[in-house]
Amino acid sequence: MKTREFNYKQPALCKDCKGAGFVYDGESDTAIVKECPTCKGSGKVWITKQGTVTITPYTE
Repeated sequence: MKTREFNYKQPALCKDCKGAGFVYDGESDTAIVKECPTCKGSGKVWITKQGTVTITPYTE
C-alpha cells in the first residue's frame, strides 16, 4: 500500500463573471459594467488542488 500527496495549481474560468472578465452592477436601475473583482478582468483564476491518495494492490 502506498500513500501519495498531491498539491498543484490549475487555471479555471472565473465563476463570478463566467469567464467574461466583467460583471454588472445590480444595485442601480441601469446596468453598469465593471471589471470583475475576483479575476481582475482576465476571466481566469488559479485554483489549488491538494489531497492524499492511497494506492492499494488489486486482489481478488
